Amino acid sequence: MTKINFKALFKIVVVLQMVLLAVGCASTGSSKEKSQLAMPYTRLKVLDLDEMSDMLYEKANAYKKTEDPKVIQEGLLICLSRPNEDGLIEKVISIVRTPMLCNCGSRRRVSPPHSTRSMSSTNLRPA
Repeated sequence: MTKINFKALFKIVVVLQMVLLAVGCASTGSSKEKSQLAMPYTRLKVLDLDEMSDMLYEKANAYKKTEDPKVIQEGLLICLSRPNEDGLIEKVISIVRTPMLCNCGSRRRVSPPHSTRSMSSTNLRPA
């Protein structure tokens, strides 16, 4: 029978655990990394339909003017980062989804639907 050297086996197991711990810690993101969101999650959580619509129409209009995909991606990130306990995402996602799907080169402004918003509450007017 072969004699097992438990000390050597224990040292190998400890070294492997330390290596795995070091690799695991190195692969996680730093807590000092800046969030990609333009506003904090706590603020997104309390936005109502009009506030979310205003913000997303601003992003959609900026995208139509510049055709910069980063602007519309930021709008999508804002929309999808908000908790959906009240089903608001389904109501506003088309604001930022439609300009991406219908990118036919036109530079006209995206206007809000007349039925859901008061025109006096925003500076966006239908074209």
